[in-house]
Amino acid sequence: MPVISVQDEPAKPPRALTAQARRAIFTEPRVRQWWMLAVAVLVLFAVYTVERVLVRNDEVKLIRDGMIVTARLASAENRNKDQMTTPTDQVHLMLNLPTGVEEVTGYLTKQSLVGHDVSVRVDPGDHTRWTDRTEATPLLESLLVGIMVSPLVPVLFIMAYLKLRNMQKVWQTGTAQIAVISDRRQSPIAPMSYSLRCSLQNGNDKKLFDVFVPKAGKDLAEGGLIWVIVPVKKGSPLAGLWMGCGSVPV
Repeated sequence: MPVISVQDEPAKPPRALTAQARRAIFTEPRVRQWWMLAVAVLVLFAVYTVERVLVRNDEVKLIRDGMIVTARLASAENRNKDQMTTPTDQVHLMLNLPTGVEEVTGYLTKQSLVGHDVSVRVDPGDHTRWTDRTEATPLLESLLVGIMVSPLVPVLFIMAYLKLRNMQKVWQTGTAQIAVISDRRQSPIAPMSYSLRCSLQNGNDKKLFDVFVPKAGKDLAEGGLIWVIVPVKKGSPLAGLWMGCGSVPV
């Protein structure tokens, strides 16, 4: 049976929350995943906002500089002649341009009768870019989806902070116990680390739990022993090896 040397045992609580301990907990996969998720949503929100603002600016320019053209609404998706279109119907327009008649497709924002004329604004340099709008989409309407999602960003940062504080408390006040490894896997949320499924060696509670260890734990296997920090009340156990103690058993 593998053993653990005495000098590898974590310090007795209360343990100091040193700069090294803070960094270790900040990068612990169960904490880091919340930070990464929060940052990812923030980046997506920023990209979406920029993209929508650019699209709206193009719309403003098309309305301001586009040629006003009379077009015949030749046909519309799922609509017959003299039926009213909706903004979700793809339409075919015949543009009456100075250079001749051209057919374009797209969507009308206003309801129109199939077979009748509509007024649109057309990009002089690209006739496939057109709109029947006379005013640009309101900025708030353009950003509506992003605005609805934006509260998720602070919520995720709060969840990350709460998880961080919880793991810090586990490190400071938890009890150091020996755990038996039953399985080792590559961590999907932290590919450079390993996820160990363990149970406590002593006591009646043989409930399985997961802890994460860094690359130094690559040689750990089923039946190995490691030090874990077990929370006094609520929380997830923390591997001593992740915190720089409870090294690989021999």
